[in-house]
Amino acid sequence: MGKQAKLKKCLVCGKAVYATKSACVRCGSAVHMRKKHSLKKTTVFLIAALLLYIPANILPMFIFNKFGIVTTNTIFGGILLLIQEGMYGIALIIFCASILIPAFKIIGLGLLVLTIKYNLYVCTRKYIFLYLLINTIGRWSMVDLFVISVMLTLIHFSHFISVTIGWGTSAFCCVVILTMLAVNSFDSRLLWDAAEKQINK
Repeated sequence: MGKQAKLKKCLVCGKAVYATKSACVRCGSAVHMRKKHSLKKTTVFLIAALLLYIPANILPMFIFNKFGIVTTNTIFGGILLLIQEGMYGIALIIFCASILIPAFKIIGLGLLVLTIKYNLYVCTRKYIFLYLLINTIGRWSMVDLFVISVMLTLIHFSHFISVTIGWGTSAFCCVVILTMLAVNSFDSRLLWDAAEKQINK
């Protein structure tokens, strides 16, 4: 639609400007008909997130030292521990934010990228809804890190337990950041371009 009308949308303030303009007349930001190298950037971020998603779930998130006895916990192990302690709400939050949401974002964005790259069938409205859902959910990606930090603060009040962060936490933080970058670099307007190509076949 924007191409036919020869309009560009500023991604900073949202104003529509003529295609002949290289900068937004309202805020002065550079405008483009489409995000440059959108699919390539999104694909790279997704692959990196997928590669780190595995160690994020396998490597220990925490290393506990209680009376000289050292134990480690992965994300899933920590969830089971919280369930055993009766902290069902926190366990559910961490399960959703640490396991379900990253997997959903990676799979969902991967589907959108493959659809555009290989010109697969596009149900544009549903795919746009999927992208908006991923974008909305992504804003809550840091919830479990907040919960973890609160838990660590409470644990450190004890003089008998010391806790250190494991490599799983670092890997998970990278997964969160990479999926956020992938969502931000994806240009949803490419879905409409793909649908238009199918119509014109």
